[in-house]
Amino acid sequence: MESFRIVGSTLFLFRVHAARPKASIQQNKLNLSIENSVNNFTDREDDPMISVREKSTVPKWLALIVIPGALLLATGAIIALLNPAMLAGGEINGAVHVYAGYLVARNLALALLLIITLTMGARRPLSTLMVLTAIIQILDAVMNGFEGRWFLIPGVLVFAVVFLFGAARATGYPFWTLAAWRDAG
Repeated sequence: MESFRIVGSTLFLFRVHAARPKASIQQNKLNLSIENSVNNFTDREDDPMISVREKSTVPKWLALIVIPGALLLATGAIIALLNPAMLAGGEINGAVHVYAGYLVARNLALALLLIITLTMGARRPLSTLMVLTAIIQILDAVMNGFEGRWFLIPGVLVFAVVFLFGAARATGYPFWTLAAWRDAG
């Protein structure tokens, strides 16, 4: 006689012979041993089968940072798509359209991934995306300084600093430590 048992996400197949009661008893002990070890594994917090949402929720203060930031990125993308003249400050040529398209793709991708990781409650990827967004904003501020758009620099830097603060607090591992960049497993 064959017995099937599903424990966790693993299917075990055991053969139990009715003619050998001693073997059945030993097999039952083996079943209990395997089942206990699997149950001990699934009770752990670092079980990869536990969904991200079950492990952690994102605090509201982090959502209050990420959502407006993602909206600002998406707004910049929409402006670049619909009215690239606002970015160029006057003349529009083919190059302006090409680079406006790059800005649209960059900003929409970042905004979308920020919202998705926030919704999933995936703190490490969210923290990484926040650091990336902050670095992009810092480089944008540097470029604004080179091009003489001084009035944009404070807003862009505040955006970057707020995102860096949120990224440092999101996982419990500040992004400047090695632990923040290592795999969770």
